[in-house]
Amino acid sequence: MNYVTWTDFALLVVVAAAVMVSVYLINLVRNINESAKILKDILRTNRENVDETLKNAPAVVKNAVEITDKLRNNLNVLEETLRNMHETAEMTAAAASTVKNDILTRLKGILELVELIRRVFFTEKSKAPEAKKKDERKSEGQ
Repeated sequence: MNYVTWTDFALLVVVAAAVMVSVYLINLVRNINESAKILKDILRTNRENVDETLKNAPAVVKNAVEITDKLRNNLNVLEETLRNMHETAEMTAAAASTVKNDILTRLKGILELVELIRRVFFTEKSKAPEAKKKDERKSEGQ
């Protein structure tokens, strides 16, 4: 009887694994080769476009840097403008409040003056007939 030893079995497993890895590697190399052919064809057909793109790349980068710098400067100017507008709005609000309070104070003073004039001149006249009536009543009562 022929028996399979553990060594023979291990050797069989290693050989089977080596065959599977070899098949996988062959398939991988074939796929890489096909992809390289496709890439080569694309580059060959678009050679002029690729060359022009590579030639223009430094100018594009330079323009992007200039645009970024201009945007940064414009944002700084905008920030300063907004800060100034905020300060102006605060000063305008403070001035308006001061003017409002000043006008109200003056109007209050004018109204107090008018009230005083009304009491002095017009209340005396209206009290005069009442005072006469009181005097007449006192006279009649005696």
